[in-house]
Amino acid sequence: MGAAATAPSYGQDSGTAQTGSNSSLQNNTQSGGKKRQASPDAIKKRQLSVLRKEATLTADQESKVTPIISKYVDDVVALKNDTSLVGAAKREKRKTLHGQYVNDINAVLTPDQQKSWAAANAARLEAFCVPREQVPNRALQLPRNEQAN
Repeated sequence: MGAAATAPSYGQDSGTAQTGSNSSLQNNTQSGGKKRQASPDAIKKRQLSVLRKEATLTADQESKVTPIISKYVDDVVALKNDTSLVGAAKREKRKTLHGQYVNDINAVLTPDQQKSWAAANAARLEAFCVPREQVPNRALQLPRNEQAN
């Protein structure tokens, strides 16, 4: 799998590729054939790692963004499990959560770091939205229901 794993929002969350050992992944294939998902803790670690790299965080900034990331991931997981919202309402809530997340992170970053983080997110989004015909190994980009088992 590549750029379209779980996690919330264009590199701060959902659009981020999730990597890690099987111990940090939940394999739900036995319970209805769902795709594997990274655990919330693995997502939090990945988000911090990406932000640390893209914005070159100081130790002080890292201590400030860690609870922001944690809250965001927890809120997104809770939203995903919320059966009272569906479709557009759920997407709208997710957009609101993401907007607040970006604002909170930007409040910790310097203007130069904000630019760097925004540019990295834009590049990631652009790469994520590349048409399948332009991807070198298209077989890896097919939706799971189209891939050969």
